[in-house]
Amino acid sequence: SAWQAGLLTTDQARRLWRALPQVMQVLAWRSPALIHTLAAAPALLARAASWCAAESVAPSAAPWLGPLRKQVERGAAATPGAAQHDLCQQATDLLRELAKEHPLLLILDDLQWADLASLSLLFHLGRRLAGARILVAGAYRPAEVALGREGKRHPLAKVLGEFKRLYGDIRLDLSAGDEAEQRHFVEALLATEPHRLGVEFRENLTRHTAGHPLFTVELLRDMRARGDLVRDGQGRWTEGPVLDWERLPARVEGVIEERVGRLTPELRRILAVASVEGEAFTAQVVAQVQGVEEGRLLRRLAQELEAQHRLVKELGASPSGAGRLVRYKFGHVLVQNFLYRSLGRGERRRLHAQVASALEQFHAGRLDELAVQLAHHYQAAGDEARAFPYWLRAAQNAARLYAHAEAVAHYSRALEIAAALTARAGSQSGAMARTGGRAEQGDISRQAVADAYHGRGQVYETRGEFEAAQNDYEAALRTARDAGELRAEWRALLDLAKLWRARDYSRTRDYLEQALALARRLDDPAALADSLNWLGNWHLNMEEIPASLAYHAQALEIFERLGDRRAVAATLNLLGIASLIGGDMNASAGYYDRAVALFREMDDRLHLAASLTGRALAAGTFFTLHAVAPSALPIEPRRDFEEAQRLTQEIGAPADEAWVLWAWGTLHLVEGRYGAALEAAQRSHDLAARIGHREWIVGSRCVLAQVYVELLAPEKALQQIELALPLAEELSSRHWVHNGAATRAAAYGQLGDWAQARAGLERVLATGTLLGTLQGRYCWVRRAQVALGEGEPALALDIAERLIASAPGRPPGGVLTVPWMLKGEALAAQGQRGEAISLLRAALENAEEIGERFLLWRLHADLGRLYRAMDRPSDAEAHLAAARRAVQELADTVPPGALRENFVRRARRQIEPLA
Repeated sequence: SAWQAGLLTTDQARRLWRALPQVMQVLAWRSPALIHTLAAAPALLARAASWCAAESVAPSAAPWLGPLRKQVERGAAATPGAAQHDLCQQATDLLRELAKEHPLLLILDDLQWADLASLSLLFHLGRRLAGARILVAGAYRPAEVALGREGKRHPLAKVLGEFKRLYGDIRLDLSAGDEAEQRHFVEALLATEPHRLGVEFRENLTRHTAGHPLFTVELLRDMRARGDLVRDGQGRWTEGPVLDWERLPARVEGVIEERVGRLTPELRRILAVASVEGEAFTAQVVAQVQGVEEGRLLRRLAQELEAQHRLVKELGASPSGAGRLVRYKFGHVLVQNFLYRSLGRGERRRLHAQVASALEQFHAGRLDELAVQLAHHYQAAGDEARAFPYWLRAAQNAARLYAHAEAVAHYSRALEIAAALTARAGSQSGAMARTGGRAEQGDISRQAVADAYHGRGQVYETRGEFEAAQNDYEAALRTARDAGELRAEWRALLDLAKLWRARDYSRTRDYLEQALALARRLDDPAALADSLNWLGNWHLNMEEIPASLAYHAQALEIFERLGDRRAVAATLNLLGIASLIGGDMNASAGYYDRAVALFREMDDRLHLAASLTGRALAAGTFFTLHAVAPSALPIEPRRDFEEAQRLTQEIGAPADEAWVLWAWGTLHLVEGRYGAALEAAQRSHDLAARIGHREWIVGSRCVLAQVYVELLAPEKALQQIELALPLAEELSSRHWVHNGAATRAAAYGQLGDWAQARAGLERVLATGTLLGTLQGRYCWVRRAQVALGEGEPALALDIAERLIASAPGRPPGGVLTVPWMLKGEALAAQGQRGEAISLLRAALENAEEIGERFLLWRLHADLGRLYRAMDRPSDAEAHLAAARRAVQELADTVPPGALRENFVRRARRQIEPLA
């Protein structure tokens, strides 16, 4: 049976079984002519007997069984040649009666092959089923109907026309499904059996079959049969060692060959040439390669190949320098594939070269848009020297769009060609030829090869692939030096210098000095300014802020004189970070504002993200513990961070995203969202660790340690710092060494080990006053806290006053929360309670105003202590209660667990003795 053969589901078989008595009754009494013609009589009786036995129904209890048996026994001869009209009417009666009890769906496939009698029955049914619960769904191939039958109009065409007149446009074009529908079908088909086929395989399958059921099923079956797909140990389909997407299954090839075989030789040749350009092709290109008059070719495409044979469809026309170009697409990629494979190899090479030449001619001035196609055609033509510059252009285009995978693939193609040509040239002459006074790599200049290494290295660097980027930059450097290309050598040195910033600042300095010397030899102002910029950035990381700002200022003056807006924007970005690390938030925000505007105009998303992050940080509240004045400019940090993070994710820049996450962690910390701060810092660390970015590994651990200090978990803070500081020292980064040393001192202070805290700070503070850098000021803040812990309020007071006096950008009368708090605590320890209360109240008001929520509980506790000592119990209790509430609010931001409980317990222990 159909059910046993797997053609019906169990549920479908049950429904048919339940309908059997009604079918038999209608056949016996209303539609006897169908017996012996459309229904096999012996099978009917056998099925009827089976039903009676299975349902325990006596034959006498089935009133339809006797009449049915009589109709069968009469035989076909007893119902001579029922008229076709009667057969159609009785079939209609049968279906209408059945539909009264059960809605019917009739699916008729391959109607283009139906004979005249079957089409007559369909015509009759279609006109007489109005009002019945019956849906007839017929499938056919429009291309076959359009061709007609035996030189005449196809009989199905008349039926379709009548149905359209009666019911309107009820046709569904199954070939018009969009990509989403194609993917859905492919996914659903693959899901019918267990598999481990990845996204790339599924995308390739969809692209090669366009979701066509026959093609998809047959291609999968063929790939399994030939071992392209194999089962793993658990019986799941997976990819074999080799996948051959070009080989067509025999059944699919037969279908295509039958359709293409109907074409005249001229039409087949037109399509063969078109297949060389690809699945989509240009009519004018085909005409030029064929040597055919354009108008004649367009007519044949439209009237025969599209309207009649339905092998192609027009995509539309677009303007070009040579007029309007008409684009067509094959009805199915497998047809294009079949025609292309029918060409000999030599003919393919010749046609690829001609197609490429025609495309260049028709798209002159817009070749960047066709770089990939032209590279492919010239490589397929065997002209690798002409393919190379197009692969290079394609890679550069992809890199500008942050399509990293495509950029790497195109750069790699270009470099493979260069290597092959070099090997070929070497085997022929034993040495590289020099032409025109310039070193050549086969037929490709060494400068172009260095460009390819440089470009691919930049993509690798953006993706956080350090070793791959290093290898390419070093290859670019070797290539440039071998060719005596000074500019390419300078660029490679600068690339290596910037790359090593994330690993080792001492190596960065070596490369920068070489690049600067070479820039002076080049006598190129732009190269000199670029070198000055990155040397300034090196001094920044050494916390030599005045030198850094001076180098950047020189570079900015040169670039502004040259009118190089992109370089001006990059320099403003560097000035922004230099001013930020120097603690001048107003200057930093001003530089970043200008950089953001320029990068946005140029749609440079990578550098825009960096400038947005820097501008948000320049708001200044992030650096409360560094005793700097917030920027007076209106900045919305959250908005800038959100845009920067979105951009880094869109373009795939993990190092920059790690920086944004680090900054988010710092903001959450200051605003008292400790749980969110830990999460952001951990994500920053994980991202940096994945790509081996040492600077942000250190930075994220430093933020984690700061959060743990604020959570009164010094043990956890020290774990993070002891991991971060050795890396910071390997980086030769004073910035992070100072940051780590300051946080470590705070952790030791919480443990009561003031001697250890002081010793670590004195080691870094011995190198200079450091009041002109963010992390230096942070060290002095912690040193003042150590002085208070060791009972040296005079020293703490002196440090606080120096921090206030040296704070860049502090407006007259402006309050800095942490120095005010330190000064108030020092004065309180000296017994000057009135002045201490004034300072602490000002600090509290400032912290509440600018959102420094993490400091509120300490300030309230300080004031509570002072008011109790001054015998003002109501004021004291008000502040102590506020301190307890602030602690609970901070604790509520941390997930339940030991960390949260420990914070509340230790904080209350510091508060409660004051009560």
